[in-house]
Amino acid sequence: MKLSKQLLYDRMSEYYTIHVYGAMDAQTELDCPLFYEEGMEFKRGHVYLAEWQDAFPADSTSLFVVCAPKSTSSPRTPASLFVIQDPVSRISLYNQILKIYNEYDEWKEEIARLGLENGTAEDLLAVTYPLFQNPMALLEADFQVVCQTGMEDLPPGRRLFEMGAGFIEVINALKQDRLYNEMQKRQEPFLFPDSLIGVRFWNVNIRRHGRTTHRLLLIEGKRPLRGADTYVLSIFARMLPYVLFHNQEQPAVEENRLQRILHWVLSDRSADYVKASQQLASAGWHGGHQYQCLVLQITYLDQKNLTVNAMCRYVESLLPDACAFPFKEDIVVFLNLTRLGMDEEEAARKLTIFIRDSFLKAGYSRVMKGHWNLRRQYEQAMIAFRVGYEEKPDLWIYRFNDLALPYILSQATRQLPGEMLCHEKLLELKEIDESQHTEYVKTLGAYLDNHLNAAQSAKALYIHRSTLLYRLEKIQAILETRFEDPEEILYLMLSYRILGE
Repeated sequence: MKLSKQLLYDRMSEYYTIHVYGAMDAQTELDCPLFYEEGMEFKRGHVYLAEWQDAFPADSTSLFVVCAPKSTSSPRTPASLFVIQDPVSRISLYNQILKIYNEYDEWKEEIARLGLENGTAEDLLAVTYPLFQNPMALLEADFQVVCQTGMEDLPPGRRLFEMGAGFIEVINALKQDRLYNEMQKRQEPFLFPDSLIGVRFWNVNIRRHGRTTHRLLLIEGKRPLRGADTYVLSIFARMLPYVLFHNQEQPAVEENRLQRILHWVLSDRSADYVKASQQLASAGWHGGHQYQCLVLQITYLDQKNLTVNAMCRYVESLLPDACAFPFKEDIVVFLNLTRLGMDEEEAARKLTIFIRDSFLKAGYSRVMKGHWNLRRQYEQAMIAFRVGYEEKPDLWIYRFNDLALPYILSQATRQLPGEMLCHEKLLELKEIDESQHTEYVKTLGAYLDNHLNAAQSAKALYIHRSTLLYRLEKIQAILETRFEDPEEILYLMLSYRILGE
């Protein structure tokens, strides 16, 4: 296996003090070492062990390694040159360099063998870890961990993408980062700074059919990350797809059974509810349990960065007896409050910070018992979100119970405008107020809001009780009512809401 100049420098620096002359880069590839003698047949692209001299062949594709004391003057040569200033023989130096080459040759042969013998991606990471001595992880594009190695070297707070308190913070930080979004389509490795999520890591995108399907990560642990790491990472990333896509038929991940049932109930209006109930019961979600549905509206960044599945997994880690899955353009979550052993407020507290920090908005249904209303609970959650967003777009959580009345009123005016639905005499009161500058509409509104209590209504209007009673007599005459019919009072109250008074 050929090695780059930068990689050779990093590895040889573990043993020797080296002065570098000439071009140094991480991409020029060098074949195994040879001894250099004047007059020999020169082959480009090799490592040459040479005696000290003033002139070497001017070949940037090769590397010359010499031993020289510290007092030796700087060479006058355009060639790439490593000057070893330690007392070491050319034979010992040759053996050490050859040992480095053999280490990478053996690694590449082992990777090839695993590929031929149906090895897994986890096997490949395990044999690659000794080259870096730093944790590695292979992720799907949606942050699902395929396999990882060496994570025990990291403190718990730096174990990226491990499901826990910091998981969603990592996802949110990455999806909002300009650098991360710019690098999504890059094929060469790129380095994420520790300022973003507290730890540096190299990232290599693994692409198939023009899109990124996986990410290979090398995370800084006990050993600082080096520029030369990218050379081996790039080789490894080119070999991984054979195992991931071609080497073996990857077993399809069995779709979560609850997700499959609930997705069927929501997507198929002709779904057999008896059959669905039986399937849910066999999965441990019984007809006597209490359920709640919430809908999370995801953002463009979540769609672009494929974070939806990661967010579903995180919700299920917070609430183990929840079922979260993508549906249409949202995330739907069903909570089995009975199995969770929580009431709706306790469950909501578990999700509030996640919803806020992930820049989501949520609609909550009512809590209901049994399986027969699961689809209706989903519709309640969607209604809560839609009506709530129209009423108060600055909030991020909307509950159906708080928005049922606005929804009823909005449904009432779908075919006829409010003026054609409200109490006819209330419109007459409005006309009198406009023409005579009275306050009958305001007075009646306060009287209804205070449950027909004259003293409280007068106090709310900052008028004397006798003034209120005088106005009420006029209002009753216009409305032709004595406020004794409960349905008449309800009609007036609804009319106020419909007209927005």
